[in-house]
Amino acid sequence: MSNHLKAWRLARGFTQERLANRISTGKSVISDLEKGKLRLSQPWLEKIAPVFGTTPGAILDGPPNESVRAPLIRVTAMPSDTNPYGGIFGGWLMSQMALAAGSLASRHSKGKAVVVAATDLSFPGAMEVGDELSVYATLEREGTTSMTIRATARGRERDGDREFDVASGLFTFVATTADNKKRPVRR
Repeated sequence: MSNHLKAWRLARGFTQERLANRISTGKSVISDLEKGKLRLSQPWLEKIAPVFGTTPGAILDGPPNESVRAPLIRVTAMPSDTNPYGGIFGGWLMSQMALAAGSLASRHSKGKAVVVAATDLSFPGAMEVGDELSVYATLEREGTTSMTIRATARGRERDGDREFDVASGLFTFVATTADNKKRPVRR
């Protein structure tokens, strides 16, 4: 079990210190989890998995296989998703990214979560009508009532295998009750 955690951490580009900061613990705890000195229990897995954009079970199953990393959103760009110049509308891309990030936020907080900010948006690639969009999301930071989630959008040519970066950004969510009052992320 512990070797899989290290493999996941390295595959996702995290140092022990960065992972520790993201789940509000110490670097030595991450080291102990990886070495098996500390049991990789369900509560630890539930904190770590969203940071890696995966499930607790996937961490236990083995090292990450990037070719099977599942997007939270997969959709085909259609003519109705274009801007007046015929390109794919950036607002449509942002909405798909917000939906994916929102899915992760609700799952992670086990309840309603609303978006309150979108920052660091970039659009390095351009899609065409018919291209497939896949959106991936990972938990970047967790506060008492808020979560910052990075959404990354990748395109794939409709008639080929070429994939390319389309957009990325950070989305901040606040966990709320049914009547829209802030609540702790961890219930």
